[in-house]
Amino acid sequence: MALNLSKILVAVDGSEYSDYALNVTVKIAEKYSSAMDLVYIEMPPSGSSSPDSINKANNVLEERLGIVKERKLNCNPIKIQSSDPAGEILKLSNSGGYDLVVLGNRGMGGLKSLLMGSVSSKVAKESKRSVLVVKTRIQVAPKILLGYDGSDESNFALDFASDLGAKFNAQVEAITVFNIPLAPDTYIGSEVDRWKKEMQDTLDSAVSKLKANGVHSQGKIVDHTNVSLALANEAEKGSYDFIVVGSKGQGRLKSLFLGSVANGVANNSKTNVLIVR
Repeated sequence: MALNLSKILVAVDGSEYSDYALNVTVKIAEKYSSAMDLVYIEMPPSGSSSPDSINKANNVLEERLGIVKERKLNCNPIKIQSSDPAGEILKLSNSGGYDLVVLGNRGMGGLKSLLMGSVSSKVAKESKRSVLVVKTRIQVAPKILLGYDGSDESNFALDFASDLGAKFNAQVEAITVFNIPLAPDTYIGSEVDRWKKEMQDTLDSAVSKLKANGVHSQGKIVDHTNVSLALANEAEKGSYDFIVVGSKGQGRLKSLFLGSVANGVANNSKTNVLIVR
C-alpha cells in the first residue's frame, strides 16, 4: 500500500532539536512531494520582554520558511500566540488534515515556546495523527526498528516503515517482544512453544512483506518483561535512527503494543520515535 504523506505539520522554535525536526521533515517532503506547514507558537508578551528578544523570536519562522522554500517545497507559515504550545499543536494536528506531525523532543527556553519533553509527550499521546518525535539527526539512509505484534495497528506501522524503507533505501528490522506475564508454572511447555511459533510466523510474514517491497530486512524476537524498554534498548544498541510503532496493539501473547508502550518509547528512548495512527 502506497503511503500518503501529502501534508505535514512541523513545529519550529529556533532550537537545535526543532531544526533537527525541520531537517527530517524536509527530507520526507522531498521524497513524498508533501506540502508543509511550519507552526511557531509564540508565548504572550510579558512586561519584561525586550524589543530585541521579541524581534529575535519573530525572525525564527521567517528564517526557517526561507530554508524550506530554497528546496522548492510547498510551505506555509502558521504563527500562534499562546501559553499552551501542546494544546495549539494538538488543535492543528487533529483538525488540519495532516498525515504526519513532526516536532523536536526539546526546545529553546529563550524563545519560551518550550517544545520540551512534556509538550512532545502530550502531542504524541493525544494527537489523532501519526507523530514523529525527533531527538537526533537523521542519516540519509536510516536504520529503522519496527515494533511489531501482528495487530492492525502494528500492520499500519509496518506499511509506514516499509514505504519509508523503500523511499530512503533503509534497513528495517522487525522486532517482536515476547513475555509471559504470569508465573511460568501456570503455563505448560507446549503452550509456550505454540505461542512462540505463532509469534515467529507472524514476524516472518512481516519480514517477507518488507523484502517484497525491496527493503533490506530481518526479524528478531526479544524476551523482555517491558516492551517499551526492550524497544528502546534495541534501538540504542543497534544505533537505529527511527523506532516505528503502532499507537496500540493487541493482547495476543501479551506483547501489548498499546498506547502506554508507544508513549513509553517516545518518552524514554534516545532514538527518534514515529507513532503511527
